[in-house]
Amino acid sequence: MKCILYLLACYLCGLVAAAQPTKYTNKKNLIFLVSDGTGATSFSFARTTKQTQDYSDTTDYFKNATYYDVLSIDDYVIGNMRTRSSSNLVTDSAAAATSFFCGIKTYNGAMSVDDDGTPHGTLFEAAKLADYKTGIVSTTFVQDATIGAPASHALSRKYYDLIASQMLGMDHPMGPVLDVILGSGKAYMYNKNVTAYGVKGARADDRDIISEAIHDGWQYVGNVTSFEELDEGKNVSLPLLGLFGAKNFPYEIDRNPKEYPSLKQMAITALNSLTEATKDSEQGFLLLIESARTDHAAHGNDAATHYHELAAHDEVWSAVVDYASQLDDETLVVSTSDHECGGLTLAKQLAGEKQAVYDWYPEFLLKANNSGEYCGNLYSKYNGTDNSTYIKTLLTDYMGVAATNITDDDIQKVLKAPSVAVALGQVASDKAHVGWSTTGHSGADVPIYAYANNRNAYEEAVANIGANVENIELADFFAYYLDVDLSKATEKVADIKVKP
Repeated sequence: MKCILYLLACYLCGLVAAAQPTKYTNKKNLIFLVSDGTGATSFSFARTTKQTQDYSDTTDYFKNATYYDVLSIDDYVIGNMRTRSSSNLVTDSAAAATSFFCGIKTYNGAMSVDDDGTPHGTLFEAAKLADYKTGIVSTTFVQDATIGAPASHALSRKYYDLIASQMLGMDHPMGPVLDVILGSGKAYMYNKNVTAYGVKGARADDRDIISEAIHDGWQYVGNVTSFEELDEGKNVSLPLLGLFGAKNFPYEIDRNPKEYPSLKQMAITALNSLTEATKDSEQGFLLLIESARTDHAAHGNDAATHYHELAAHDEVWSAVVDYASQLDDETLVVSTSDHECGGLTLAKQLAGEKQAVYDWYPEFLLKANNSGEYCGNLYSKYNGTDNSTYIKTLLTDYMGVAATNITDDDIQKVLKAPSVAVALGQVASDKAHVGWSTTGHSGADVPIYAYANNRNAYEEAVANIGANVENIELADFFAYYLDVDLSKATEKVADIKVKP
């Protein structure tokens, strides 16, 4: 009986308290979260690791943990999504983002252009034409595939210099499409000779895009101190540009809060600033929040780091849902992934095991203090003579692997690997019986989650994307929900430059 009541409560939670009256006007907000590189197994993995963490002080996890101690996001799953691109069963992030935002399939590596290289208007461009405020937030460089696609068009996702200037409106026929940009990516804003912003630039030309943005009226913040002065978005003058590093943020397990804000802090700042900016307008806002480094940890086959990134995503989901529940304007929140990464499995059968072990050991992951990436960087700077001992030190002191579990074969695997960082992650994952089939993406379906502070909006989401859907169907539904015209945006960007 308790089980039935619990499941009923979860269902009603997803329905946004069915008794809540439909009190909202036609003004709408859409908040779209992307947990990059995560499939269903990632969330199973994160849930069980969380349960292990919550009950780690017990003598027998399986006797003491409750089956219903789940992730916040677990209560909101409504369907799943197919992810293939036009060129491959396994998509990359650029093609996937083009599907999300343009409603078209394209080849891997293409950003908001079709197979012929013709630019197509994005959901964000269409929303801007309809007077919505828009924003993006990410833990990677903002010129990257998923986070850069809403306001740029390129034949290759590697055209970072072009993407950077389009995103800020300098080389975009519509001018600035975005009102809030928070993430990293200083390197693609200026060249190596510019020293004003704290990190080395990487542009091939002589432009200083940050300086141009400030001249055009953007409020710029480039460190945690200036970010905190924004007062969680209450002291913001749009448009807002916040960049906190050269390229990627550090992983959450490695992040120094004095150097980089959290994804949650950036998300709340963006939400507050967009809410304030639209309080007296007829249209609401559209915000993309990307947990980017979930994907990178999967590429690195680093299970402990993948968990910490997923936990951060779950924390952001919970905060966003709580925020949306308090808004007076109708607000829909959707989360999914562009693709699965790593071919993640649980209960891996290790080499030498004659039969499968129907178990895995997430408790081994909870002792990690740093990522394989962090340790790989340490190893690259090591100038000692005993490489084997230093590798063992990295595994024990930084990645939480018990010294008694490390074999000579483990040490040799790391020493002989093309990437020390990946090999360290694989060794640590093996100890937990977490399996990875690839350091790339996979073609697995990915979950879709949804919440709305209005019952009708939630039911619309379930009706349109609450099944097994193709990724292009998200763009169609989002455009329908916001009542924006993607074809009008396509007309506006017809002559945009798509290559340097």
